[in-house]
Amino acid sequence: VYTCDNEFYYCIDVGSPSDPRILWKLKLPDRGQSVFVQGNTAYLANYGAGLTTVDNHSRVIKGRYGNALDNYLYNIIINGNCAYTLNHRKPYSMQIYDISTPNPVLLSDYRYERSTTPFAVSGNYAYIRTDYWNKVKILDVSDPRAPREFSQIDVLSAFHIKAIGQQLFILSSYHSDKLYIYDISNPATPVHLSTTEVKAGSFSKIGNYLHLASDKGHIIILDCSDPRKPRIVNRYNTGDEISGITASGNYNYINLGDRIQILDVSDPENPVYKGEYRFTGEYTRVFQMAVYRNYLFAATNRG
Repeated sequence: VYTCDNEFYYCIDVGSPSDPRILWKLKLPDRGQSVFVQGNTAYLANYGAGLTTVDNHSRVIKGRYGNALDNYLYNIIINGNCAYTLNHRKPYSMQIYDISTPNPVLLSDYRYERSTTPFAVSGNYAYIRTDYWNKVKILDVSDPRAPREFSQIDVLSAFHIKAIGQQLFILSSYHSDKLYIYDISNPATPVHLSTTEVKAGSFSKIGNYLHLASDKGHIIILDCSDPRKPRIVNRYNTGDEISGITASGNYNYINLGDRIQILDVSDPENPVYKGEYRFTGEYTRVFQMAVYRNYLFAATNRG
């Protein structure tokens, strides 16, 4: 497992899941925000240090890319031979790098009006929130050297975006708590399919069902087999505030801050509580989760 924190990039041996151990760590030039590993190379959104690459075989930093004075990177997505990063410092931009060679090459620097966090890349298209949270722009990135605005969706306070298949899911907040579903089979003309009044911070999708994490401690299960008419089939009460949700197979792994609850949703209308794992240590909080095969990996504020 490869992960990072404000100081280091880590390689962790989980061959014995009951006894994981740090194999090695590498001091980063700035605060690590997100990491994506492809082959022997790790690509990090490294805050003020820009895009940073690490050779996992030789355990050295291979390079730093982008002007540190102009970069303020939080996010990174790898799609094919390109790395997409978002710059949160003026001038705000989405930067696309060619990573097909050992030294990434900046292909383009697409500028937009306002700092953004949520974005998604799927196929030849990128979806980013811009303009004081009020728009989701769809960019054609088939030529990564010249991304061009294809179309846009006006959505108030969009903060969570996912492109899954031929559908785009957008969650909004701040007095506009809704889930929007769009048909993006033709990204030039996205078609609004439905709007559902729901207050949620994140979601997972299993089959035709969305599992939305409400800040009220509920998992709202939405049948989207007809995306024009989603319907709520169940509200499962976790008993605590939800910080995130991850799906694998027929199970939802629900982040409740200091513990992870497991929910069997093989029958979405009748979810079944399967158990939970509570982390030790006062004030321990889970930030992110990932599931691989039979194991769940959690990044916490205490390592």
